[in-house]
Amino acid sequence: MHKTRLISILGAAALAVPGVALAHPGHQPAPPKPAHPAHPAHPAHPAPAKGHGRNLLFKGTVTAIDATAKTVTVTVTGGNHAVKKTFKGQDVTFDVSNAKLRVADTNANGTKNELADIKVGDHVVIHVRLAKGATATPPFAARQLVDQTRTHSA
Repeated sequence: MHKTRLISILGAAALAVPGVALAHPGHQPAPPKPAHPAHPAHPAHPAPAKGHGRNLLFKGTVTAIDATAKTVTVTVTGGNHAVKKTFKGQDVTFDVSNAKLRVADTNANGTKNELADIKVGDHVVIHVRLAKGATATPPFAARQLVDQTRTHSA
């Protein structure tokens, strides 16, 4: 009886030893990589901030238009949270030179969606995209300006 018991214990031990030998020894962290000599850190050119930027939606009334500089000044009456908390009640200038304009043909020249169709007193919504880490200081580069005063079709 002792012999049978001893053989079964030795057999179980023999089966357990290969499992322990194959077990993962644990996680070893990789050594740090040295800096690439062709790309040293340059203090005058910091790395750009990574991640998502911020969308600012301004709602307001046009108070001035500068066609030569392609800017529109708006008295902000509302917008999304970031705009209302910082800019509500202020006059803000927007660079619309690269913006997508949605404006009805108010000057009857047969072309809609141009800066000449925006008038002082129009109610507009302006979309601005700020990169992460950028400061929110005017003039803002507008991505889109939608004139809500007059109906316009796409």
